[in-house]
Amino acid sequence: MTNCILKQMTTTTPTEFWNDTCEVESLRRAVEWGATGATSNPVIVLECVKKNPSRWIHEVAEIRQQKKHFSEIEIAWELIRRLALLAMPVLKPLYEQSRGRQGRVTIQVNPVYFTNTDKMIEHALEISQWGENLAIKIPAVEAGFPAMEELTARGLSILSTIQYTLPQAIATAEAFERGYKRAQKNGIDSTRMNSWAAIMVGRLDDHLRDEQKKHNIPVNTEDIHYASLAVFKKVAKVFRENRYRCQPMAAAIRGSYHCLDYVGGNVVITLPPAWQEFINGTDGPIIPDAIDQPVPAGKIEILRKYFPDFQRAYEADGMKVEEFIAFGSTRKTLRQFIGGYEELLHFVRDCML
Repeated sequence: MTNCILKQMTTTTPTEFWNDTCEVESLRRAVEWGATGATSNPVIVLECVKKNPSRWIHEVAEIRQQKKHFSEIEIAWELIRRLALLAMPVLKPLYEQSRGRQGRVTIQVNPVYFTNTDKMIEHALEISQWGENLAIKIPAVEAGFPAMEELTARGLSILSTIQYTLPQAIATAEAFERGYKRAQKNGIDSTRMNSWAAIMVGRLDDHLRDEQKKHNIPVNTEDIHYASLAVFKKVAKVFRENRYRCQPMAAAIRGSYHCLDYVGGNVVITLPPAWQEFINGTDGPIIPDAIDQPVPAGKIEILRKYFPDFQRAYEADGMKVEEFIAFGSTRKTLRQFIGGYEELLHFVRDCML
């Protein structure tokens, strides 16, 4: 592709992008375009399995032959491990070149543990044994923040997920900062560690659009995308001003604006393969300081007026930590992730029976 906007972005600005799947073929192409990482979650893993079911039916049979005592849960996690083992070598050269700052594959702890800090920590430590260039995804809910701190203190690289708001992002960054301080106090080399606060920007917009339909709110539907633009730009500004070590990450994008409007920031944008193709097909040049271009004040005022959940997402004190779990986007995403995990178990069970 001659007009590679993503390559231009990653070589001329601090902005990075990741492949929003751990599927290995798309990852190889994304790396050619400048990708510095790959992500997964229960839904993404399920999509990878569904893309080539005969391959993974064979894998299940092989696992059962080798580990006859394995339950469907153990087999499902072995499939996830094997997907990670395929993706990690693609990014390992970048991991070594960057001394661990880049080149990670992210794996999410079991989503059913979202209320249990100890279970999240235990599972994250198990996953961390799969390979060197992994990062572990922890949900940005009340039980997740102590897990983020503890795992960071032990020297692991962590990405917070299921997150849509500035209050969540600040709680994430502060948990990481506490973890880094403890790691340094304990003599752990933090130079090969990194951390990310993934803001699922599109899912915030989705939630507000649902609220608009439910309550017949007199706002232009197309204007609702300014909510995620405003929140993410504010997150990037707050992180920069407070010198937090973790990078903001824009996830769950719904348009090219969720990439091009963030160019110039020390941020990561995780892009599905189809969006990579689309953005690379747009006309350049990129705007190198787009992240600093303000969202129109009038749009923010409209969102404040009609959407209490925008106010909760946009203001640093908009929610308390114990309220994160009840936020509309959080509830919907957790249900989806747990549903994807359960469907993966069903796939394994069908193979077994």
